[in-house]
Amino acid sequence: MSQSETGDSEDTPHQVMLKEDLIRTEEITQDNISDHVYELFSSHTRRSANAQSLGFVNSGSDHVTFSHDASGTEIDLHQSTAILNSSAASTTGAVLWKVSPIFASWVLDCSTVPKNSAKKGKKSSYTYTPSTANLSCTPKLFGPGNTSSVLELGCGATGLLACVFAPLVKTYVATDQAHLLKLTKKNIETNLSHYQSQTIPSQSNKAKYRLECMELDWEDAEESWNKIKDNVFEGHYPDLVIACDTIYNEYLIDPFVETLKLVSGPETVIMVAQQLRLSDIFETFITALIEAGLRVFAVPEQLMGEDFAQGYSLHLVGNDGP
Repeated sequence: MSQSETGDSEDTPHQVMLKEDLIRTEEITQDNISDHVYELFSSHTRRSANAQSLGFVNSGSDHVTFSHDASGTEIDLHQSTAILNSSAASTTGAVLWKVSPIFASWVLDCSTVPKNSAKKGKKSSYTYTPSTANLSCTPKLFGPGNTSSVLELGCGATGLLACVFAPLVKTYVATDQAHLLKLTKKNIETNLSHYQSQTIPSQSNKAKYRLECMELDWEDAEESWNKIKDNVFEGHYPDLVIACDTIYNEYLIDPFVETLKLVSGPETVIMVAQQLRLSDIFETFITALIEAGLRVFAVPEQLMGEDFAQGYSLHLVGNDGP
């Protein structure tokens, strides 16, 4: 439950975000969308080897690992190259995309958290080390004893962000299409303990946080969202919504934007991390956010760190009302 729901006079996470962090960012409006996209792609394309890549971490293996030395996090994940290479629809979430571990490391770097609850795994061949950049832009929503609630859109089969972030908040809900969630739940069971859940088996009698894995299809989101909102968030909106590399074609833009509006309230912080691929699709996406009445802020490179600034973007989005 957020601070505003308890009646405390302290600032909500969204208000803290606005006062301490958004002043460091640039608000994107109808007047500067094209300039923003041009500058973003010009800067990143010059320096990034990722500009022409699809963005998979490893599409040739059913196993991938993540580690973050400073927080002591080591996670082993299973993914499905069989689903990825099948002729079925909606297969991209079957494997891990590069922006997710980069975003996870960025938040861990920013949060200065102690070792989390993830079980120790094998040493990773896919490791990000802390950046020396000024990373003060992270929301104040992660850390021991935190009461934040988080909704992730498009968690994918690996469930990496759920494995990394859930132990650092009070409530975390990872969502995606139903056919991916069996593997997501398996990865969570393998890597985490001490969680309470109605959707994922848990062997712990000492639950420290709540973690759910639930279906949420952006093209038919309302019924699923109402179930999540009522049964998990106790009728409230989450403090934070996370989405990593969820837009890669125009078809997804409208349902995704409508889902963002549906699942967020005026105090919700939305963080959208993307690999920069096609500038026209990216501009269409940012335009759709603004035309839907959402406020969009670009996080500058100096707050993102070296890895994040190599072909990726991070935007903060706010929903001020209907």
